[in-house]
Amino acid sequence: MILNRIKLFNILKRSQKLFLRLKNVKLAVKKIPRFNVKILSVPIDAIFQSKELRKKYYLLTNDSLNLHVMKSNKISDIATNDRDFERVDFIKVWRP
Repeated sequence: MILNRIKLFNILKRSQKLFLRLKNVKLAVKKIPRFNVKILSVPIDAIFQSKELRKKYYLLTNDSLNLHVMKSNKISDIATNDRDFERVDFIKVWRP
């Protein structure tokens, strides 16, 4: 794990463009509160609770976790380019 971080650090040091992109992401994240959105907490057990959704809709772990959080918070719409969510029958997918 530490070796991977060292490699990543060395790559970033050599590639100023990559470093600047990471900096831009950090700045973008700081702007989130301006968007008037609610940031939801994700409890650790949600990973395990999302397993059934993962199996039912053939989703990757991250996608099933998002779906679980949506379902738990009665969120029925998602804006995404990920077509995997189109298999889910209880949400509306909005493609940007």
